[in-house]
Parts: sequence; structure tokens; C-alpha cells
Amino acid sequence: MKPIIKGVSMSVLAMSILLPSTVSFADENIDSSQDKKTVVTSKPPSLDPEEGKKILEIGKEKARKAWEQENQKNKINRMRPPSESYFRPVTHFKQSDWFYCGPASARSVLTFHKSDSGSSFPIPTEELLASLMLTTNQGTNSLNLAWGLNAYKDNYDFADSTYGAMSPSSIRELEVLVKNKLSDGTNVPIVLTNTQHMERYKRAEKNYRHFIVINGYHGADRTMQIVDPNHKLDKDGKSLGGVYEEKVDENGKGVGKAVLSATGGNPTLVY
Repeated sequence: MKPIIKGVSMSVLAMSILLPSTVSFADENIDSSQDKKTVVTSKPPSLDPEEGKKILEIGKEKARKAWEQENQKNKINRMRPPSESYFRPVTHFKQSDWFYCGPASARSVLTFHKSDSGSSFPIPTEELLASLMLTTNQGTNSLNLAWGLNAYKDNYDFADSTYGAMSPSSIRELEVLVKNKLSDGTNVPIVLTNTQHMERYKRAEKNYRHFIVINGYHGADRTMQIVDPNHKLDKDGKSLGGVYEEKVDENGKGVGKAVLSATGGNPTLVY
């Protein structure tokens, strides 16, 4: 039997299988080698302005609903103890290079949606996600990250709760929005942090802006469970990445302070 497709390497075919159903192989112009990293430029590119606006609107609407639900809870039970605890399972992946924390975090998040949906669609590679998200040697734009996740909404059945992006204005708002998404089980948040404010990074060789996943929240001691793709070691030879808990806010350290201090042109919460 003659092959239906001629002149296409097996690596190209393998990668095309991992492309989301909402993206055609030709449109993405993926390199035929999965071993090669995305061609990088000096500045992370952004999505089409209209697509970016949609993602920001999704983030804004999710925040509105989260606050509405939080206020309703407080009205019903003003003496509600801070014992809320939520957890969503994800797989930890270690990033392969300095600027791949965004795609590696997104890959972890997609494992939740794959398991939750029961889908047989394979988890895309870090390199493919980096290409979809236009990752460069300066990192990943948060809007691109959200768009890349949403490209798989039909494959992993989360089209009714696609990812949006925004920058929380306070630690309290970050806490409310993260709790809301983890409690309803529709999304797993990714946050952009300034690592100098995280206890985990107190012995790091240097600090930087870095994407991590938040897949758990424990109200009793106000901690968040972190899934961190960092591939580097600290000054003591201990891994900076991994799965660990970090306080929301304590003595100027914690996830809250780390997220707020990373605020700039790039939204700090993808959820």
C-alpha cells in the first residue's frame, strides 16, 4: 500500500498528533525536530490585540464572579472558620531551560484537565507548547500562555471554563481568586512571581520573575501548594523546583508578596 502522506518525517507526524484540535499543523509552522527549541527573539511577542482583549475580559469576569461568591459566603456565615482546603492533582514537570517556566507550568496544568476529562489525547511536549505560546529567551507573555492552554479546551473538555488573565491588586484578591478556582475545580491557576519574596528561594543564586502552578490551598495556616518547574539548585545544592508549600503572606515573604511584586506589563495570574 502506498503511503498517503509523502515527504513527512515521523517526528513531524508525532508532533502533529499533539497539536490541539483548534490549531492546524500548517498554521503553526512547527519545526520538524522536537529536539530543537523555539527560535527566540529579544522580546516576547504578544497575541493579536483582539485575542488578548478576550483573555483579559475572561480574567475580569472570573474575578467578578469570585468576589460575588466570596461575599455571599460571608453573608451566609459571618463566623465561618478559615478552614477551607482545596487540592487539584497535577503532574510536576521540570523545565528544560531558563525561559521555559511558562510552557512547563502549562504542561502541568493540562495534566489536570486530561485526568479530569478522561481524555486519551496525549499531553503536548514542552517544546510544542513553547512554540504555540511564542516563548522566547525573555520568557512567555501571560496572554500567550492563556491562549496556549485554551487551544486544548476541546481536547480536554474545558471549553466552558477557558483561561483568562489579570493582575490581582492585593494579596487578599489573589487569595480569593485562587480559592475560587480550586474550589470549583474548573481551572488550576498559574502565577507569575518575583522569587526574591518566596521562602523557597532564600538561598537562590539569583532571583527573577518565574511562573509557578498553585494546585492547593489550606485555609487553616494560609498556605498554598506550589508545583514549581524550576530546574536549578540553590546555594546549598537543594532543588528550587518541585512540589512544596508556601505561606500566602508572612513577614514580607510568601506567594502573595511574590505575585504582587511581579506586577508590570505582564498579567500575574492565569486562571
